Amino acid sequence: MVQHLSAGAEQRTRRKKVPPAVAVVDKDRCSGCEVCIVVCPVDCIVLLPDPDSLGVNPVAEVIELDCIGCKICANDCPWEAITMAPYEPEEPA
Repeated sequence: MVQHLSAGAEQRTRRKKVPPAVAVVDKDRCSGCEVCIVVCPVDCIVLLPDPDSLGVNPVAEVIELDCIGCKICANDCPWEAITMAPYEPEEPA
């Protein structure tokens, strides 16, 4: 039997297991070059306007729920703006 989830269901992730660490972007070092977006195998990185620069330079942001902890973005970032941090999922309210 196949279950169908409604559009209003809880947020879902594409991960098969919870990674020990996820990518974190240092917004002060990020240039918005998009290298991380290109190399991410699960498309969990997006560019967002930097609130401190009035939208002039977008910065990368990682969607933690989708990050698989592969470290590819951290290894390939030419500005060394991405590091790996222990993943601590939020407790449901």
